[in-house]
Parts: sequence; structure tokens; C-alpha cells
Amino acid sequence: MTDEAPTQNDQIEELSQKVRAWVGSESGRKVIEQVVTEAVKAQLELMKARRIDPQSLNKPVNL
Repeated sequence: MTDEAPTQNDQIEELSQKVRAWVGSESGRKVIEQVVTEAVKAQLELMKARRIDPQSLNKPVNL
């Protein structure tokens, strides 16, 4: 009998099973919901920061 170290595929499979279980859990869903909410807020802030005041386009540019 040999004690073989887990292969990379075995490790990936084990990790993917753990991730699927976590995502399906109540705590996983709560964390994902919170992250999505924060991402939407950040996106809205970014969109607001990118807006250009149309009046500023009428001002002369000094070089």
C-alpha cells in the first residue's frame, strides 16, 4: 500500500465541493448578498463621480 499525496485534480474537486456547500449555506448566501450590495453601491458612486457637469464645458480652458 502506498500513501499517495492528493493530486491537483483531487484538491480542486475537494475545494469545489467545499465552495458549493458554502455558497448553498445560509451564511454563504448572506455574505454574497452583502458583497453584491456593496458592489452595486460602489458602481453607483463611480458612475456619479464620472458625471461631468455640463456647465463646466462652457468654461474656458487655460493652458
